[in-house]
Amino acid sequence: HVGLLFVDWTRGSLLHLSGRAEVDWDPAAASRMPGALRVVRMTVDAVQQRDYAVELRWSAPVLSRYNPAP
Repeated sequence: HVGLLFVDWTRGSLLHLSGRAEVDWDPAAASRMPGALRVVRMTVDAVQQRDYAVELRWSAPVLSRYNPAP
C-alpha cells in the first residue's frame, strides 16, 4: 500500500492519493527513463482533496544556486 500527500503551501490545500504500488525490477523498464534504476507503478484507489486545510502559508520557493542544472 502507498500514499502520497501533496501540499499547496500558497493556498493551504492538500491532495492525498492512496493505492497500491508495484516495483518493476526489470532493467529494461528502467532503461526507458533516463537516470532510473527501478520503476514504481502506482494504482490509485482513492483521491482526497481538501482546500484550505493548512493554516500555514509560504511563498513560492527560491531554488538554491547549488542545485544542479536540469
